[in-house]
Amino acid sequence: MKKFRFATLIIVLTLVFTACSTEEVALSENTNGELLKSYEIKKDINGEYYINLGVESKTKVDRMFDQSTKTNQFYLYPSEFETTSKISNSLAIDDSQINVQLIDAQSDKKSPSITIIDDNIVFGKGNSDMLKNYSMSKLSENTYQLDFKVANKVTVDFVYNDELGTYDIHLEKGDSKEKNYSRTFEKENGRALRIDFVNHSGNENAKEEDGPRRKPRIIIDSIE
Repeated sequence: MKKFRFATLIIVLTLVFTACSTEEVALSENTNGELLKSYEIKKDINGEYYINLGVESKTKVDRMFDQSTKTNQFYLYPSEFETTSKISNSLAIDDSQINVQLIDAQSDKKSPSITIIDDNIVFGKGNSDMLKNYSMSKLSENTYQLDFKVANKVTVDFVYNDELGTYDIHLEKGDSKEKNYSRTFEKENGRALRIDFVNHSGNENAKEEDGPRRKPRIIIDSIE
């Protein structure tokens, strides 16, 4: 009888230690990997901006605003509780600009900084007459996808501007049935990825020196 009880105690202790070991391994796997899986910055048809984050399960996200740099900072922490894997926050334009920084607090890893230069919908139009909405998503370490929609009868031309070091997306009134576009961009190490929507008004009375309207502008830069 005593031998049976002793054997039962050994089995119970073995199961307890095994369960604890398994839990520690699972927690280690969760905290050693990157918490940020994906992110997207989006401008909707009303001209409002949002950021959508895809994170690992059991990840807490805190939002702060750095007044000195006018930057929206999102800190990601490991959590012991189950959390939603998709997080969405609105972004306000401050002085014609939005700055975003994503920081993995457990590893202190920072994503490239994201800057959007655009008009504030409080003081102007929600969108230009030609660009309806767009979104910029991270696909991998240095690969980004831009999706956008234009109004009826707007032609789109993709040109690399050597002088400015910018990928120009020219929008102009014309005979085109295409509305939805998607392009993939590669960011070179040590160099900013710059994308400008170049709006040609087609107004013959506009001053030539004014040039086309370069907004919105997207800048993805490395953090030193």
